[in-house]
Amino acid sequence: MKNQYFFICYLMLTLFTGCSRNSMVEFRSLDLTPRLEVQPAGLNKLEPEFKIKNLEIGDRIYLYKGADANCAGGVLVDSVTLTSNTPDPVLKAPHLGFANLEKKYRAKIIKVGTAVEICTDEETHTAVAFSGALQISANYSNNCLIQSDQTVKCWGDNWAGQLGDGTTIQRPTPVNVLGLTNVIQIAVGFQYTCALLNDQTVKCWGDNWSGQLGDGTTTQRLTPVSVSGLNNAIQITVGYSHSCALLSDQTVKCWGSNYDGRLGDGTTTRRLTPVTVSGLINATQISVGYYHSCAVLTDQTVKCWGDNYYRQIGDGTATQRLTPVSVVGLTNAVQIRMFNGRGCALLSDQTVKCWGYNGNGQLGDGTYTTRATPVTVVGLSNVTELAIGGESSCALLNNQNMKCWGDNWIGQLGDGTTTRRPVAVDVINISNVIHAAVGDGHGCAVLGDLTIKCWGDNRSGQLGDGGNSSRLAPVIVAGLIDMTQVSSGGYYDCFVLSDQTVKCMGFNGYGQLGDGTTTQRITPVSVSGLTNIIRIATSKSYSGFACAILSDQTVKCWGNNGSGQLGDGTTTQRLTPVNVSGLSNVTQVALGDAQSCALLSDQTVKCWGNNGNGQLGDGTTTQRLTPVSVSGLTNVTSIAVGGKFGCAVLSNQTVKCWGYNGNGQLGDGTTNQKLTPIMVSSLSNVIQISASPAYNGYTCAVLGDQTVKCWGFNQNGQLGDGTTTQRITPVSVSGLSNVTQVALGYDHSCALLGDQTVKCWGGNYTGQLGNNTLANSLSPVSVSGLTNVTQIDSGGDFDCAVLSHQVSKCWGDNQYGQLGSISESPTTVISP
Repeated sequence: MKNQYFFICYLMLTLFTGCSRNSMVEFRSLDLTPRLEVQPAGLNKLEPEFKIKNLEIGDRIYLYKGADANCAGGVLVDSVTLTSNTPDPVLKAPHLGFANLEKKYRAKIIKVGTAVEICTDEETHTAVAFSGALQISANYSNNCLIQSDQTVKCWGDNWAGQLGDGTTIQRPTPVNVLGLTNVIQIAVGFQYTCALLNDQTVKCWGDNWSGQLGDGTTTQRLTPVSVSGLNNAIQITVGYSHSCALLSDQTVKCWGSNYDGRLGDGTTTRRLTPVTVSGLINATQISVGYYHSCAVLTDQTVKCWGDNYYRQIGDGTATQRLTPVSVVGLTNAVQIRMFNGRGCALLSDQTVKCWGYNGNGQLGDGTYTTRATPVTVVGLSNVTELAIGGESSCALLNNQNMKCWGDNWIGQLGDGTTTRRPVAVDVINISNVIHAAVGDGHGCAVLGDLTIKCWGDNRSGQLGDGGNSSRLAPVIVAGLIDMTQVSSGGYYDCFVLSDQTVKCMGFNGYGQLGDGTTTQRITPVSVSGLTNIIRIATSKSYSGFACAILSDQTVKCWGNNGSGQLGDGTTTQRLTPVNVSGLSNVTQVALGDAQSCALLSDQTVKCWGNNGNGQLGDGTTTQRLTPVSVSGLTNVTSIAVGGKFGCAVLSNQTVKCWGYNGNGQLGDGTTNQKLTPIMVSSLSNVIQISASPAYNGYTCAVLGDQTVKCWGFNQNGQLGDGTTTQRITPVSVSGLSNVTQVALGYDHSCALLGDQTVKCWGGNYTGQLGNNTLANSLSPVSVSGLTNVTQIDSGGDFDCAVLSHQVSKCWGDNQYGQLGSISESPTTVISP
């Protein structure tokens, strides 16, 4: 249409005014010069949009940030060719990362069929402040975000003070960085963090053993300190123990560790304050990995320096470089991202190339081959932003979805699996993404409504959902109703339902879920062919097996059988239930590390499996593949089996124990192993007993007065007596009364109270105490928000409870989905 218009105009002017060709050109230059316009709808957006007016079909348009009047020296942020379907093309600039920051843009147009280049007038875009998150940065096991008021919040691991809240306390939800304002960019390194302020200075905090905070010292800082002598920074990037800043004159300064030349000053000397990267000019963007550094130049090439063991310099060699060298064959780069042993570049055609270490497919070329020069990420296009971390990589697409590739051992690709991927796959359950960051084993994304979603590893609370190893307080287990009993094993759970079937979930490496596979399950699955079940027991050790009592009082078991603990006369692993040989009239079953015991209706006990410490109680240390009687044990009313020992409550309400006793868990006042049952000292009026599955074991008993006594190992306060002193005879749990049941994990204990609430004590490093902290407790604390409980059980480092309305809640470690929920797909961060 434009060409037709020009022809008609030219004809009319020539016929009626004698217009010359030159006057026609003047007419176009006055009224139809290509013009860059900020879209009104995006005027205050953090992701600005532009339209180019007065183009012809076939024109090629390039959008630059910070270019001069000749469209030189800027950063290319978008490009498009005008077609008949896009009469006024829209171009987008990347997410600004923060509010109230002014950016200047120009567009360069290469006219169709010519070499003519036109550079538009400059347009300025300023994003206003919004409520919510504006930029996020992630690293090993923590994250930080800039808020709309240009302050910063951080969460996750904090052992070196990298959260900047003045403490070294791990935080599973965001906390304020103290005394930090006017922040326009945040960068999270390995256990330290830096922030660029709007006055172009930089502040850092956290670990400082190599001077990576740039304050002239190697002193750890729990709150921000200024980087010395740096006052014209426009971008920052941080690595394992070194930091770099891009300056307004397009040079680069770095500081910190320099063992392999990663500071680029031609030496390997550690620097406690910034030094200039040798011979590097015209830099437009920088990014550092753990041990190397790179920069994009104004000509859209890339230079790197530092460690090159994994070919991460991209120069085709494995030679360490003390000053910058060019990445081979890489042109048209508009953005780079570096991490441990590799790098990736976003090109102007919106494809991606990567190079370096590729042991988990993190280069995305469909192989696991390390590359010394860049290779194209397979099947990836329309990319607007890169985010890489650990051994995985992610890309934000122009449709505001995400794709990731590489290592996925803990769900960091967000595709709902733990399968590593050498090619890009979609992040599920996420859309409208405007900015992303990837840590060592997790990822986070800022959405269009300025909320955040994260996925992957959560062992340090880095997903920000209030959890640690997925949860710190109880969450409802999905897909389970009408439960009558729960049994929590080592990294898995099993539930008896009201229809007398069984469902299990969690780790399944030995077939302990009984579904005929060894596939991990994050929601409950039915145990194959198991019906008429009245009671279930799970091994709380890593070895993984389970047993069930049927209504005919026989027993079936499944899972690991390396020591004959399934009792079927073999040592063959079983993925579905098998009968325990010659066992009948069973009223209770209890499982240890690799041994099993059953209480019979005649009040005797039989055991089978591993017997290296006398834990079968038959007076020998001989392994047994079928049940044998515990010597001299009669009048038994209940049993408990620990890691390598067993205990029984007798009808006179005393307790006898046998097996391993290295920590006093038999309670007889010694630490001597016992091959047959002996009496626990000074213990009477016992109504229920529980034994820890740990090798360093301990035991607890509920007494008739509803108090609790414990004995054995006590390193994390699991005996609840207010100390960490090992006890070889029973001691009272402090301040605990009205107890109806007790359950023990590896190094923590829980008690169900008469008011149907729960208290726990001991180790809490995965949130197994359920009180929304990670602090150990030497005395009982209440499990948050848990009421109407009818039964509890503890796994190794987690717990589950059955509620009166026959649903279950679980808390603590969730490494294998044993809580019925795993953050392998995005989970919303608790609001900052």
